[in-house]
Amino acid sequence: MTSGFGWERFFLPIWLALAGVWLPLGWPLGAERGAETRLVFAELAGEPAADVAVRLRDRGLANREIAEATRVRIAEIAAQQDALVARLGQVGGMVEARFSRLVNALKVRLPPAHLERLRRLDGVVDVRPVAQFHPLTSTSVPFIGTPKVWNRGKLSATGKGVRIGIIDSGIDYNHAMFAGSGDVADYTKNNPARVEPGTFPTEKVVGGYDFAGDEYDGTQTPRPDSDPLDCEENSHGSHVAGIAAGMGVLTNGVPYSGGYGEELNMDKFLIGPGVAPEAKLYALKVFGCKGTTGLSVDAMEWAADPDADGDLSDRLDVVNLSLGNSYTHPEFENNAAARLFKLGCIVVRAAGNSGNNFYALMSYDDSEITVANSMDDGIENNSIEVTDPPVIRDFYEAVEAAFTKKLKIAGEIAGRVVYADPPKACEDLKNAVAIEGNIAMIDRGVCFFLDKPDLLGHVRGVERGWATDRDGHARRHGGHPGHDDHPSRGRKAEGTFGGRPACNAWRRCHDWRPGTGRSTGTCQLARAGVRDAPS
Repeated sequence: MTSGFGWERFFLPIWLALAGVWLPLGWPLGAERGAETRLVFAELAGEPAADVAVRLRDRGLANREIAEATRVRIAEIAAQQDALVARLGQVGGMVEARFSRLVNALKVRLPPAHLERLRRLDGVVDVRPVAQFHPLTSTSVPFIGTPKVWNRGKLSATGKGVRIGIIDSGIDYNHAMFAGSGDVADYTKNNPARVEPGTFPTEKVVGGYDFAGDEYDGTQTPRPDSDPLDCEENSHGSHVAGIAAGMGVLTNGVPYSGGYGEELNMDKFLIGPGVAPEAKLYALKVFGCKGTTGLSVDAMEWAADPDADGDLSDRLDVVNLSLGNSYTHPEFENNAAARLFKLGCIVVRAAGNSGNNFYALMSYDDSEITVANSMDDGIENNSIEVTDPPVIRDFYEAVEAAFTKKLKIAGEIAGRVVYADPPKACEDLKNAVAIEGNIAMIDRGVCFFLDKPDLLGHVRGVERGWATDRDGHARRHGGHPGHDDHPSRGRKAEGTFGGRPACNAWRRCHDWRPGTGRSTGTCQLARAGVRDAPS
């Protein structure tokens, strides 16, 4: 199997000849490139190649026959998509990627005003936004008892023979953790935009692809290349790859090359081995040096057919996505992951480092192994401090709204917490005078999050905080187009509120370290007079 030969043709710019002039597909004539655009998946009718492969496999056909059928289906999809591409000029759309293995879709960038026109084009059955994900970090191999799995006799599992795709910010394959030289000079002189002879792939990082380019931050068109080297400014992917399958680095800085038996002395390691230290790694780079990414489906598509030959039987054994978008459920991306799983690839996805919170999962079905960090005290969660009355004085976890001024910019806010009347603030307030100059506590529900501050806009000097419904259940509410509503942890309002000022409270800037209560300086929205709802 090759390290991705042939995939460049799917991710290089797609061009269209118009009136004898070559233009990037979908660039509106006479329009500026810098104009506001939206990135979406345009789904087409008909099953992707993965559905064909799974159906024929379940019927007992041989791999050769399945491969022939999937190649035919991929060719059919290409012709179908070509017909749609020819019509995208009507909506000012530019194709950034094409998919046929896990989904039958195009990734299209176009002006927001043209979204409905795209939806109405012949051949388009649905249009879905491209979810943006940010990196999430995991910790502690010994914490989960991995060495015991290495030493179970015939059932020992060290990853030998397993191929793991790390969908992340790339991998620093020069690092000693991955059998590299460990020499900083080797990393510094490596050009991340191209593969120098003898640098990549390596014995440990045996393949991969850069879908993003170092300058990509999730807001612009990616610039892919063949070298998935991690950025020094990021290094998240290298961290994750080390946890997954790093070999270990000895105290003298040399890569560990011995076995992982019971006699293994962890004290001799500068960096301990990963969970599956004998597995082979594939670096599927979807982040640039900073920002978010909308390229997770691109990487999963690659993992379904690493050599791009139309035969899906060589799909990777495992892919890991230590990335997320808290409290959202990206259906399109989940469908792609589910099909990759049906092909036989284990999909491992982080559910977040949001602590012991409800509703953080991105997938509800059993097609993925989804892991959330709820215990490790290396994770910091945002919180607020309630100072009065004494019976509820404490720190409480909180989530800051994504559509208001950031509190680390606004600065510290002090005031009495006043319960809005009506509680959900979806109509004119009856106690606007009492709220003025204080912190308004508002129940979730009924109207959009974005409408609630609008209805409070005429009250001078008010700060807003959201509580969950009185029954203690956090609920997902619809937002305005282009905005996400983020459910917070389930909480219940204390009976002392009753529509009147409840207590004096002030928000102190800090992060919450579970189990310690130590402060570290991040500002968050004040909410007072609430307690954790029973789970």
